[in-house]
Amino acid sequence: MAYGTVIRPHHLPLLQQKLSSDSKTLLSATFRVSTRRGARKSCLQSKCIRGLLQSDVPVTTQRQEKAIKIKVETEPQVPDSNKIKQGLDLVKEKVQSVDDGNLSISAYDTAWVALVKDIHGSDAPLFPSCLDWIVDNQLPDGSWGDRYFFSAYDRLSCTLACVVALKTWNINLEGCEKGLSFLRQNLHRLQDEDPEHLLSGFEVTFPTLVEMAQKLGLQVLKDSPVFQDLLAKREQKLRRIPMDVLHNVPTTLLHSLEGIPDLDWDKLLKMQHPNGSFLCSPSSTAYALMQTKDENCFRYLAEIVQKFNGGVVHSYPMDLFERLWVVDRLERLGFSRYFKSEIKELLDYVYGCWTRNGISWSTDTIEFDIDDTCMGFRMLRQHGYDVNASAIQHFERDGEFFCFVGQNSQGITEMLSLYRASQVLFPGETILEEAKSFSSKFLRKKQDLGQVADRWLITKDLAGEVKYYMDVPWYANLPRIETRHYIDQYGGDDDVWIAKTLYRMLYEVYNHISTARAIFDKAVQMDYYRSVEEVVTLWEAWAEMEMVYDNSAAVLELIKHATTEPSAEEGTLESERALYERMLDLKITPTQIVVFYYARLFQGHNLFEEAFEVYERGIKMFKYPTTLYIWMEYLFVFVKRYGEIKLERARQLFDRALEMTSAYYAKPLYLQYAKLEEKYGLSERVLEVYDQAAKCVKSTDKMYIYRTHIYQSVQSAYAAKINVGVTKMREIYELPIKSGGILDKDVQLLGMRYAELEISLGEVDRARAIYKFTSQYADPQYDDDADFWRTWHKFEARHKKPSIFQKMLQNKQIEDFASDNVTTAN
Repeated sequence: MAYGTVIRPHHLPLLQQKLSSDSKTLLSATFRVSTRRGARKSCLQSKCIRGLLQSDVPVTTQRQEKAIKIKVETEPQVPDSNKIKQGLDLVKEKVQSVDDGNLSISAYDTAWVALVKDIHGSDAPLFPSCLDWIVDNQLPDGSWGDRYFFSAYDRLSCTLACVVALKTWNINLEGCEKGLSFLRQNLHRLQDEDPEHLLSGFEVTFPTLVEMAQKLGLQVLKDSPVFQDLLAKREQKLRRIPMDVLHNVPTTLLHSLEGIPDLDWDKLLKMQHPNGSFLCSPSSTAYALMQTKDENCFRYLAEIVQKFNGGVVHSYPMDLFERLWVVDRLERLGFSRYFKSEIKELLDYVYGCWTRNGISWSTDTIEFDIDDTCMGFRMLRQHGYDVNASAIQHFERDGEFFCFVGQNSQGITEMLSLYRASQVLFPGETILEEAKSFSSKFLRKKQDLGQVADRWLITKDLAGEVKYYMDVPWYANLPRIETRHYIDQYGGDDDVWIAKTLYRMLYEVYNHISTARAIFDKAVQMDYYRSVEEVVTLWEAWAEMEMVYDNSAAVLELIKHATTEPSAEEGTLESERALYERMLDLKITPTQIVVFYYARLFQGHNLFEEAFEVYERGIKMFKYPTTLYIWMEYLFVFVKRYGEIKLERARQLFDRALEMTSAYYAKPLYLQYAKLEEKYGLSERVLEVYDQAAKCVKSTDKMYIYRTHIYQSVQSAYAAKINVGVTKMREIYELPIKSGGILDKDVQLLGMRYAELEISLGEVDRARAIYKFTSQYADPQYDDDADFWRTWHKFEARHKKPSIFQKMLQNKQIEDFASDNVTTAN
């Protein structure tokens, strides 16, 4: 039988002759299950048959034999139970809503974003909603951090960051004092903390926060022996950082810039991701924004703050990571058969981002990691996608495998992921054979030492997971039995992941950290290369290139602009242009990233029309959401280049972009469009853009559009940039209140601000009428509406007519009482 053929019934006797008696039972069972499932696994298992014939297959137990006989339906039907159906519908809804990463909020990152001062010159916080989140989410013991799992590293780091943020803006000083008390009482717990729970970058970020607190007059932790030990570790770690590498090569340190002193921001900004972030870290990006006031940093942070309603996650986006773990959990929990179309859509997305060097946790990064690469490789291959095992080679060095290129240690979860991926090998894939040998030895050693604890994950039974997959190879694995084991190991919402803070995934009751760390991604270009093809060859051997840090070679921009003067023979515009064209054709790295850097190459030579052609190509090559990011940079560069000179053409581009964009993604484009009109257009055009945006964006974005509209109108009027009269301001407030589509709570907020406007104009009666109108959206018996009623009462008391308020409140209570009685009677 040829290795590439599918297992057929007449092959079974021949195979059974070659197998030991212990193996016959398992092969028969595997064949029975596989044939009933159609072609789900047969083709892939037939390619792996060599491993089956050459391996010692474990004997099945009576319990497994019984499970094997369960009839597997080709097209399973949902059990006729309302409870089960409702549960499946709920999971389906969550799976279909998978986006760019829905994580638990990080108090640490939120505090750093809250520290950013208005970059436009005022002394106010740039993101006041982050301060609101901090005030609203302090824990009863005075700390901030994960509510359900206590880690001294996490609680102390989050609490100190929040205390510094509150003290900086002199907000909620009582809560600030409670936080300080918690810090003083719990610092000693760092001595007893499990070293496996150490947060990423804790040694450099925590001492930095202590120094910031001391500058604010907060005498906390200064003389503590624990803190002095941390300072020593920090100095030791900082001395090991090669600053020339930090400023020229993307490393994991980009994720913790807030803890590193004496940075050269002119160099670091060249390593900024296309989405405006530094390694997708909000805290690191917030620190960069404080130092540089960079517009791209601001856009990145503003999007996150708006998306998560004032809170900030530890890393964003994490679209590839999220999709992979959703599919993994659905399959291991045993009900993936009910979500075939959803799984296909998720894996199509991942496959569209696959490169010859693997993938990252996000499409916005080109720093790949072995965990996501191996999980993606395994699932894509099992589902019939064409993926090459050479991607695993990217993470191998001197016979060892690492999560990131350049790393010097391994963790349990990434090695388990490597081990599972290594088993779906085809004949001749030696890299997978090497990966299997290395990962199995690593995991066996950890088992023997009793050290099956992971530096990135706190889960219910990681040791049990490792034991199962080490004892039951993929070719011997039966899904029903795997599910039965995994249900016992599944931690659900108790699983916690470790980064710069603890966090959880929220779409399902599971979590994982893709570590948000990356080292590598640049090609090395030396002066003596004879052709562009030689440079392309280096891209095919990324693992070797990353270690070339001697001064004989400069780490240049195969994706970024050259940092040294190009030679006359190579490194010219034409040679770089040819290289980018080749990269687009070969898909060496995520192609959308190449589009960004290719366009920037032309911009560096003042060839803006050529750059715009590259953006246009990218728009045609991709679908949303990737196209959205290309549009945003395209429009930003166009407006920055031409301003009002080509205003009509800019408007045409915005209109075209919005025509191609669904309501789900439209908000950032409308905000860019409005900013264009505010700066170069007419006030009427600004209002038209916001009015159109309010009608066209998705419902959850409407309130943000309205609030931005009001804020920008007031700011513009104040600065006398455009003339927004009182009548127009009234129209702006009345539009969302009258048109509907927003929450009652939002109507109350707008109503109160509208009333404040009228009060400032001396129109007390108009303000009173607004309060009366808005009151129909507020329930006096509902605690969440209490702010509105208190505000109205203060207004009437200040204007000497509290009787009007009391009468209105009585009427409202009478109406509610009557309504309740009618309902009861019915």
